[in-house]
Amino acid sequence: TTGREDKTDKYKHQLEALENWQNNKYKGILALATGAGKTITAIHAAVKISESLADEQKSLCVVIAVPYVVLADQWVDVLSKYNITPIKCYGSVKNWYGELSNEVHSFNLPNKKLLVMVVVNATLKRSNFQELLNTIKINNNKQIFMISDECHHHAIKSLVETKLPKAQYIMGLSATPWSKDDQESQAI
Repeated sequence: TTGREDKTDKYKHQLEALENWQNNKYKGILALATGAGKTITAIHAAVKISESLADEQKSLCVVIAVPYVVLADQWVDVLSKYNITPIKCYGSVKNWYGELSNEVHSFNLPNKKLLVMVVVNATLKRSNFQELLNTIKINNNKQIFMISDECHHHAIKSLVETKLPKAQYIMGLSATPWSKDDQESQAI
């Protein structure tokens, strides 16, 4: 097998995963092996949805939740290859709170078409982050895409019901989406 065929197969696999997600009303888990291109697939979906909404004069807020800072940094790096500069919602609150507050305010105005944030789970659960997240206007013209990387970390019912935004688009990513030890697990 040549390298080119491997890339084509991988690309086909990613497109099939996206098609299945779309057919499930843009909600579900991409349970793909490590290295199968989950991050790229999710970013591709976000870009396509954003472009489609922009054509209709609508806006998209993308919330990418990850368990670890190193993973957050990886997302920021990959997003930069798509000319997307997300707000890094991790580390010291003073490093991200003001910027996120300003960007949420801008997003709620008619002209802002895309808001992207990468948030680590520890920040996601914090009240100051939740307050800003809850000020995002969600309606027919302003929609949210929740990407949950390593989504098995978000599968606790209390977290799903109280901390994750009510999103029109939900995509969980994981090589191991269901844990045998987690009695409260449920699919996003």
